[in-house]
Order: sequence, then structure tokens, then C-alpha cells
Amino acid sequence: MSYIHQMLVSRELGGAGIIALQLAAAMLEQNKRVITWLPGEGAAAGRATELGIPWRLYRAEKALTASRLQSVVCNLRIAALLCSGIPGIVHVHSPVYYSALSLGLRTAGLKTVVHVHIEEDKAGLEWALRRPPNVIITCARFLAEYVRSVLPKERQNTQRIIPIPNAVDTQRFCPGDKFAAKARVGASSRLPLVLMVANMAAHKGHATALRAAATLKRRGVTAELWFAGVERGGGGEYTLRLQRMVQELSLVEQVKFLGQRNDIPDLLRAADFFVLPSTAEGLPMSILEAQASGVPVFAAPTAGVPELLVNGKTGYLIDSEDADGYAGRIYELLRNPNLYMKVAEQAHAAIVKDYSWRRYVERISDVYQTLTQ
Repeated sequence: MSYIHQMLVSRELGGAGIIALQLAAAMLEQNKRVITWLPGEGAAAGRATELGIPWRLYRAEKALTASRLQSVVCNLRIAALLCSGIPGIVHVHSPVYYSALSLGLRTAGLKTVVHVHIEEDKAGLEWALRRPPNVIITCARFLAEYVRSVLPKERQNTQRIIPIPNAVDTQRFCPGDKFAAKARVGASSRLPLVLMVANMAAHKGHATALRAAATLKRRGVTAELWFAGVERGGGGEYTLRLQRMVQELSLVEQVKFLGQRNDIPDLLRAADFFVLPSTAEGLPMSILEAQASGVPVFAAPTAGVPELLVNGKTGYLIDSEDADGYAGRIYELLRNPNLYMKVAEQAHAAIVKDYSWRRYVERISDVYQTLTQ
């Protein structure tokens, strides 16, 4: 029986990591032999342990940043690690890591799957896929042709590229008793809660969310604004900048920086609104999770987001810099409970119909099967 290797590229737990770990768990349920590779201990390792997924550590830093000699040595070490689970498939959740580790992957003799989880820079993606894998999976439909356009010309017509839109576990993420959820997470039962679940990074649009909260306050609406996520790499300068902005906007009593959380389902059930004014995405897991939880979503029309949100029907598409637009839509739904419920219910129905985790696993399993036949 072949092994299925899931290779994560961050020790933290973002959308790509969640997908990789859920896939590993699903393959285990199908009695497949699974090994999950993590670049270090952290939130992803904690989640893997919680799910009962076997995981091992690998080190890729020298393959990514060091000299040619050190890169080759690093690749050969990773090849030796992967050889403990062959024959099989390695599913790498980053084109950049796939490229940096391609020598090791080829030496190990594994079939390769690369997952494109975000709209990568074109030049960088072209470099990463100059030696394409056996299969490329994109997290959204819009990405498939974009990825094909950067491949070497001799591979553009023959490369297998399969768009498989992200999915959500609708048993874990589902509507529930909002007041009970607010009590569990410590949110006010009197104030609307605006939630943003995203890495702490400038392109995610936290500053727009803060300005929207300030606009609401000027209009007489005091809302709590909670940020769940951590700043990857670096010393936390971006988070400090946001904290200064909170003070400047007189939002100290309303804004919370939650850091990495393991209770996202409860946070979403407690939330009244979800915002993501991001300028760079793939098909955001956080939006899927919010819609599945019955929370109205306001997001920038970035990358695959318009595939999830039908403006005015299953959510609202608002420019990433339009803080007044976010504040205005939140204000509108606060004043119109019927519209609030209609948007939330329509989004939930669309997610259950088209983005179920069961169907997602079936499609990924089909890809794996074609590689092992």
C-alpha cells in the first residue's frame, strides 16, 4: 500500500495547513498510510496531535535560503526521510517549497502533487513550477488558467491542473446558540461582535477593519472587533503598528488581539459579522467557515472570493480600502434583522450544497488514485 505524505510549510495553522491536516485525517479514516511533515513544532503540530495524525519534523531552511551545496545536502536529507514511506505520493502545500525540495522529491521517487493555495506572484510562480509536478491542484477555479500560463511552453497543453475549490467541515462549523457562544468566548451579549480570522499581515486588511469600527462608533454603534491570528516571521512590528492605531482611533475598549486560537468554531458562532478586507487570497477557508456558521461576510473582491460571495445575496463584496463601505453594510444589517437573516441563511445553504468536505475528499482521493495506478 502506498504512503500519502502531506507536507506543510508553516508551523502555524493557516488555511493551507488546515486543508493538509484535514486531508491527512480523512485518509487515515480510509485506512490509508499517512505521514504528515511539519517544518517545526507549533500550532500545526498541536492540531495534528489532537487529530491523531502521525507527524514528523523536516527542516527546509537551507534548501530555501543557503548555498547550492547546502541546498543539495538539505534535499538529500529530506529524500532519505521520505524514503521511509515509499512508494507513495507527496502532496506539497506550496509551489515555492516544492521547487526548493524538488531534487529531494525526485530522489525519493515519489509522485508529486503541488497545491496552489493563493494567487502567487507570477514571476515567483513561474520559477517555482519550471519543473512541474505530476499534478497541480488549485484551490479555486480562477487560478487554473493563471497557473497554466506560467508553465514552460512545452508543458502548458499537457500539464494536469485540477481546480478543487476549498471546502469546510459543516459538522464542526455550523450555526448554534449565539448567546451561549458569546458567553463561552467572553464576548459581550449587548454589543455586536465583528470578527476577523487571518494571519497578522498588512495585506489582510486589519487597518481597514479598524477604520470601519471607528466609523461605526462615530455613527453611534459601539461594536467589538476581535482579531484572531498571529504574525508569522519577524518581531511583531505589524501587530504593534495596529495596536498604536487602536489607541489613535480610541478603540482600546473595543478591540482585542486574540492570537492563535483553537476555538474558531465557537468564535464564529459568537460573531455577528465577519470581515476580510484582504488584497491577496486564494479561496479563503475563513470565509467558508464563517458562512457555514451562519455569519454574514464582508470581504474584498480578491482572487477567488467572488466565487464564494454573490454580492448582496450570500455576502458583500467591498473594496479592500473602503472602510466606510464596511461600516455602512454592517450598519445596514444591524438596522434590518430580516435582511441579516436572509443573507446568513442563503450563504449557509450555498456552502452546504457546493462546498462540503465529503465531496472535497472524494475529489482529492480520485487524484491520488490516478497517481498510484
